[in-house]
Amino acid sequence: MLVFFIAHFVLHWGWLVLNTKKCFRRNKEIKADEIIEAKHTAID
Repeated sequence: MLVFFIAHFVLHWGWLVLNTKKCFRRNKEIKADEIIEAKHTAID
């Protein structure tokens, strides 16, 4: 039972880490797009 719990925890933790990395990447891309848009609107 303990082994199963540890395995489940490790898998879940790995999944959480992957998801947080994806979120950080998306946020960076969104921020970059917003900055580009802000520059374009400022020029216009």
